[in-house]
Amino acid sequence: MGPDQLGAAHFHTASKPLKEIDIRLPENLVKGAVKLDPNLKKYLGDELPAECNTNVTWAYVTFDKQNEVLTDLITRLSIELKLPQSERNTYALKFEDHGNDGVFLTKENRSLVPQGFILILTASPERYAHYFLSRLRNPSIHNGDLRVTLSELMALCGDISFATQFMRIGGYDYIFEVIEKGLCADSVSSQSRFLQALLILMDHHGLMYWSQVSDEFVTKIAENITGRAKQEDNTLLVSSLNIIDLILNAKNEEKMNLVFREVPFESLIRHLEKSDERVILNVLTLMNSLYNKARDHVKSDIVEHLHVTPFRCAIEKSVLRKGKQLDVGIEQQLVIVQRIQLNKLSQKAMRIPTEAEIERVFQLKLLNGESSKGIYANVVTSEEKRAEFLNFTEAVIQTPPGSLALETILLFVTHYSDSITKISVENSMRSDNNLWSLLLVSVHLVQMLIDILHVINEPEEGDRLMVLLFKSDRPFLDLFAVLVKLFHRTWREMHASEEDIKKVLAVVRKQIDVCLLEKPDTIEKLEELLAAHSYPHMKKIWEKERSAKEAEELQSDAVK
Repeated sequence: MGPDQLGAAHFHTASKPLKEIDIRLPENLVKGAVKLDPNLKKYLGDELPAECNTNVTWAYVTFDKQNEVLTDLITRLSIELKLPQSERNTYALKFEDHGNDGVFLTKENRSLVPQGFILILTASPERYAHYFLSRLRNPSIHNGDLRVTLSELMALCGDISFATQFMRIGGYDYIFEVIEKGLCADSVSSQSRFLQALLILMDHHGLMYWSQVSDEFVTKIAENITGRAKQEDNTLLVSSLNIIDLILNAKNEEKMNLVFREVPFESLIRHLEKSDERVILNVLTLMNSLYNKARDHVKSDIVEHLHVTPFRCAIEKSVLRKGKQLDVGIEQQLVIVQRIQLNKLSQKAMRIPTEAEIERVFQLKLLNGESSKGIYANVVTSEEKRAEFLNFTEAVIQTPPGSLALETILLFVTHYSDSITKISVENSMRSDNNLWSLLLVSVHLVQMLIDILHVINEPEEGDRLMVLLFKSDRPFLDLFAVLVKLFHRTWREMHASEEDIKKVLAVVRKQIDVCLLEKPDTIEKLEELLAAHSYPHMKKIWEKERSAKEAEELQSDAVK
């Protein structure tokens, strides 16, 4: 046997393939480190003797997330870190990473512990609760120290383990007592921190509900909103508004009625003038909650307040001030306010007017041929008058536009008599004698405006904010006046006759739709846009659209 043959004899293929060995730990086992809380003595006090200072501040551990008993792990670690042992619940583990900052390790969240974890061995939630409550109750604590303690407390309030213990030993009750008795009335910043801590604590499900708070507490919080507390602080105000809103929505009728007595809707309007967006958002949120919870007669009062000058001015000058980027939350609340206002119009539009109401509007001298300033320059026969009355009646008893059409026409006569006179004079000067009935056209224009604003039904995609509705004391009327003027101009430009009314209305709708796409923020800006979109200009737009469509169709045919 040659050397090559000899060497070959020592190598052969294994009869079975080698198995791969998985050296990874099971998913339930994680390795990491535990460090000792350097502030442990602060929470344990005399339970941690001074001579107990140890140089052992770290321990490395393998943790079975699925099976290991947490108390056994904590005991094992406390022994390894040379801490005094006690039968009482002394120690606990907390997460260190930012995602779970300040959260105690419990059986509910133990699955979140990752490979390579770092946990902190610290005092138990019970010890933390006792420490903070004793600090808060300390009569000699200075305001500065109290503010620091409250800031530390706020960082812990979101933890359910701490909150449960804090409530068990009377921590919740003490905070309510502080507010009700005004124990820190001389420090607005401390009051604010107490309320912020309370908001976080009360957010835990099942510990305590806002329906359980005392009437004295509600009254005290309300004073921060109405000004009776004689102190102004935006952070305190934000917390107070938030709390009142939560109490209002706590499904307790007695508390709800108390809120309506203690926080009148009109008392909120002045806060809309503030520049702090947190305040504005919470004020609008509470306003909408008050409306939703109010009885019908109170809702009517609230809607009236939404139309008064102070509210509109506050919205225009502060909330919607020029050059300011509108906060998304504020915009959503304004959209709700907008819908409340539109719903009021909807109620009127869906009401059938009485014969007397119809007759009253129809007989207005400014609108008929009995006046030298009437809409007609020629003599109207009694038959024509009767026919117009029947047509007008038939139009306004439809719902919509219903009573809203009559109300709008009446207000138009009151506030825009000069416009009516101008239209009458211009019509009287027409050589072709092609006139139009202001009464009948007005009903059509009211219906058009109802459709444009989605007064009756919210659009499928949801309401969008129309800023110009908040910049007028009478937005529906003022927009109606714009439409009347636009109709009159377009009628002239189209050289229309009586049978062309529907055509003119269709053009007017196109004009207003195109201009609203520009999102004008005032009615004046809308009028400027409409002035640029005359009927001849609209014809040019339609011609361009037709040409583009034809070119697209030709291109499509060429591809085929």
